[in-house]
Amino acid sequence: MEQLIQFQLPCNFESAGEPNIELDGADIRVIFRDENLYPFLQILLGDYVAYKWQMAKTLTEHEKVGECYQVLNSNWLQEHVSQDVINPEDRYCHYKLIFRDSQLEVLALGIDTDIRYSI
Repeated sequence: MEQLIQFQLPCNFESAGEPNIELDGADIRVIFRDENLYPFLQILLGDYVAYKWQMAKTLTEHEKVGECYQVLNSNWLQEHVSQDVINPEDRYCHYKLIFRDSQLEVLALGIDTDIRYSI
């Protein structure tokens, strides 16, 4: 059964503007403006193997707009392991970022943030 672990990033997705998503080699960069905190915030999801971007939000009863989650026991991640896309010994994670008007899910090795003063 899938489980959600909420984690904090130095931003508030609920008040964030529409994100700019860039595929940069093996990384995904998500850049958006949170006018309450920083000029721009960049989220880097390293060594991704899959992503889903959609305007429709598919929230469970425990998920909230503006939150970030790691999905444990992810069915989506397991699909990639069973098809030999991901080595089970690698430490890939299923991340879910829920913005005000959209959501992004990524299978990646890690997540990091950085403040930017221009796009």
